[in-house]
Amino acid sequence: MKNYLMVLSALSLAACGGSSGGGSASSGDPQGFYQGTLENPAAGTNDLMWTLIDANHQAVMVDQTTGDIYRFTSFSASGDSFSGAYTSYSFSSSGLLSTTTTTTVGNGNYNSSFVPQSTISGYLASSSTSTPVYSFDGTYEQAQYVLAASFSTIAGSYSFKNGSTSVSLDVTDTGSLTLSYTGCTGSGSITIPDTAYNAYELSGSLNCSGAIQNITGLASFTPAAGSTAAELTLEYDNGTSLAVQAVAKQ
Repeated sequence: MKNYLMVLSALSLAACGGSSGGGSASSGDPQGFYQGTLENPAAGTNDLMWTLIDANHQAVMVDQTTGDIYRFTSFSASGDSFSGAYTSYSFSSSGLLSTTTTTTVGNGNYNSSFVPQSTISGYLASSSTSTPVYSFDGTYEQAQYVLAASFSTIAGSYSFKNGSTSVSLDVTDTGSLTLSYTGCTGSGSITIPDTAYNAYELSGSLNCSGAIQNITGLASFTPAAGSTAAELTLEYDNGTSLAVQAVAKQ
């Protein structure tokens, strides 16, 4: 059975199975997996994006064209809207293995309206002016999100290359994970916020030549079909200066 796993950003430390009765995706909660567009009117760009909001309201948005990440660091939902702060990571290349390839680390605020199990629509603003810089619209992907989560589902060994650097990632059926590439090793754990929904939180530490970085992330799993190799689209960050996004294959 070939699988597809998306690792985003927002993990917690203890490895546990999670609950089956977390926030309901159908009762006025914005949680879900969304695909849509991220537009910068001033720059004349309109990029594809995906967004994951889990049952604990850990969330991340990724620009699929540039690879840029918008990690939601606070989240408040009220009525048919949600808002908070984000940290952004802009890259000189798709995927990061060190801080040297991060071109910009920024902060700002976001605001969005939503229709449960349907759409999100809002903007990202800069922290200095609170003026919207990007607008976004996303459509809820029910087949992606309403899929039972378990450690055995995502367990396996994955690898990817960033330039000439080979990276390996292993996930066990108990929720432990290990990560390694030249000069760096990492370990951590995965939790499941709600076993009814396809979202995984992870956390751990990364040791690069003696420098320790605490990292967090988020994941969403999609079963693969046909001859397509199992893949892991992953993102993690340390909250300040380091982020990684890449596609790994099993």
